[in-house]
Amino acid sequence: MNNSKKNQFEFIYSLRVRYSEVDLQGLVFNANYLNYIDVAIGEYFRSKNISYKDFVKQYSIDFHVIKSVLEYKYGAQYDDELDICIRGEYQRSKIFWFIEIYRSNTLICSGELVYLAIDTEKKKVIKIKPEIANMLNITRCGGYSLL
Repeated sequence: MNNSKKNQFEFIYSLRVRYSEVDLQGLVFNANYLNYIDVAIGEYFRSKNISYKDFVKQYSIDFHVIKSVLEYKYGAQYDDELDICIRGEYQRSKIFWFIEIYRSNTLICSGELVYLAIDTEKKKVIKIKPEIANMLNITRCGGYSLL
């Protein structure tokens, strides 16, 4: 598989698998992929010139994960370098993060995370404003899972 599919993603974050992240089989423990994705989304915000912490403080918006779906294809091992590819779309109060994780040019995991926007002061679900979507470079979608 060539890496041309990576070009469909807004952001790519690379990391190296640490020894503490593998299980007795020598493979990355499955729950660690969600941690990798969480780190990559934090770096995605930084790539937009704002940390997630500062985003929450400045805009009084926090995001809660309401859905996570991962499909494992191959296992990553200690010292593998992984590319976490991310693309976001939004509809009303949700951000749909589409993720593919590659080892070199091999797709090893794909998935989707759905975030729900919450006003941190009113503690209520809110719609994502176009200016927030523009800042994050996420596009409007039909509001459905693509998996």
